[in-house]
Amino acid sequence: MIDLHQTSQIPPEPPPYLSVHNNDSSFFKFFEILVPYMLTYQSNTEDACTFFNLSPCSQNRVTISKKDNTTLDVPSLHSHDFFEVMFVISGTVRQRLEGKNFSYSAGECCILNKNIRHQEDFSTDFEVLFLALTDKFLNQLMEHDIQYSPNGACWNYFGSIYHLIEQNHRNKYYNAKEYIDFRLETPLDSNNALMTHFHILFNELIKEISMQRPGSNLIVEGLIARFFSMLEEKPVYESAHIKLSSTKEQNLLHKISHILEEKHGRISRNELVKLLNYNGDYLNRIVKKQTGMTLTEYGRLFCLENAANQLLHSQKTISQIVTELGFSNRNYFNHIFIEKYGISPNEFRKQKNVL
Repeated sequence: MIDLHQTSQIPPEPPPYLSVHNNDSSFFKFFEILVPYMLTYQSNTEDACTFFNLSPCSQNRVTISKKDNTTLDVPSLHSHDFFEVMFVISGTVRQRLEGKNFSYSAGECCILNKNIRHQEDFSTDFEVLFLALTDKFLNQLMEHDIQYSPNGACWNYFGSIYHLIEQNHRNKYYNAKEYIDFRLETPLDSNNALMTHFHILFNELIKEISMQRPGSNLIVEGLIARFFSMLEEKPVYESAHIKLSSTKEQNLLHKISHILEEKHGRISRNELVKLLNYNGDYLNRIVKKQTGMTLTEYGRLFCLENAANQLLHSQKTISQIVTELGFSNRNYFNHIFIEKYGISPNEFRKQKNVL
C-alpha cells in the first residue's frame, strides 16, 4: 500500500508550485509547475476524491466530497508544460486523450508528452499515481543514467521512454502529440510480486521527496529511472508508442512560441502580425484558446522565464536583467515576477538551489 503517514498533514491550500491558466474555463486548462518534479497521489471512491501533491519544496493534501462538488464528474480538458506519467495502483482509470476514450487497469501506465490534451474520468473507483517531470529534470536524468561493462566501458541507458523524451527535446517547439502506453500481458492481482515492488519504490519516492535530506534529489532521479526500467521489462509489459497529428491552430501556436522565445517575449502584436501574416485578433484568439492566456500574458511568460533563467545562471545584477528585457519600471517588473513565482527576483536568486 502507498504510505502517506510518513508525510506531514498540510492544510488544503492550492500548491504554491503549481500554476493553472484559464482556471475558470470548462473547456481547456493549462498547467505549469515551478519545480523540477511533482508527485500526485489520487484516490477516488463513490463518495470522495483525495488528492495528495508533493514537490521538493511543499506538500498539499485535500479530500473533496462529491456530494458538495459535482464538478469532479466532468473535469476540464487540459495540457501541461511538463511530461506526465500516470500509473494505476488499483481499480480502473478512464482517460480521454485527444478525443478518444481509454481505460487503464491496475499496474498499467501511460506517459504523455506536453502536447497531449486529456482529461480524467472520476466515475470509477481507483488509486493512481501521477508524476509531473520537467524537461530539465528529464534531461539530467538521462545524462546521469550511465551503465558500465566489466571492462570499464560506459554507456547511457536508452529505452523507449528515453526515446520519447529525446525526440521531444531535440526541438524545443516539437509539435507532435505523442504518448506511450504500457499494457500488461497478464492482468495483475493485488498480491502480485510486481505490484509489491512498485509499492516499495513509490513509498521510497514519497519518503525522499518529503524529507529532502542531502542527496534526496539524486535518489529521486535514481528511483524514477528504476521505475522507467520496470515498465520496459519484457514480457511483463507490451508498450505502444503512439503519435497523433496536430491541428493548424496548434502548429501556429508553436510558431508564435518560437518567435516569443527568440525575442524573450518582448515583441508587439503588430510585429507578430507582419512576421506571421495573420490578423492580430486572430492570433490572440488562438493563443487564448490553446493556453488560456492572452497574447500579452503569453509573451510575458517567456519574458519572465528568461529573467528567471538569468537569475539562476548568470552573474548579472537584477537591474541589468530588467534593463536588457526592456522594462523601464523596476517596480512593475518586481510586481509581475512575484505574481508568477510567488517571491521577489532577489529571493528567487537566493533559492536557486531549491528550484
